[in-house]
Amino acid sequence: MDILGAAGDENVQGEEQQKLDVYANEKFKAAMEARDQVCGIASEEEDSAVVFNKDVNRNARYVVLMDPLDGSSNIDVNVSVGTIFSIYRRVTPVGTAPTDEDFLQPGNKQIAAGYVIYGSSTMLVIQPETASTASLTTRLSGCSASPMRI
Repeated sequence: MDILGAAGDENVQGEEQQKLDVYANEKFKAAMEARDQVCGIASEEEDSAVVFNKDVNRNARYVVLMDPLDGSSNIDVNVSVGTIFSIYRRVTPVGTAPTDEDFLQPGNKQIAAGYVIYGSSTMLVIQPETASTASLTTRLSGCSASPMRI
């Protein structure tokens, strides 16, 4: 599998896409589409929002905004990379296709946001809308979870 180097395209930010950016985007997109809770995604690697049209997504209540692989240009110098995401409740009626209105909501309408850092260890930090602490999970040889004050 050839996933190193430039892909030859630019993302919506005007940055040169790396092959690993494209690969990560396809994997995250497939994972979100396979869930019955997500009706669409907006990704830094896509020119516009992606609407999922499968039956499983018809009654989904959420949209996910993400940068599937932030910092991919640093891979060659062994710097950590990560995934950034934000989750919103859709505002259009469930059962209809999501529109730009679902994706272009103000930050105070987020129901969760977080990031994952990939490196010598993997760390997930997620902030649900109603919590005052973030959930932190570090994966080394196993899993542990502990609250972290922000």
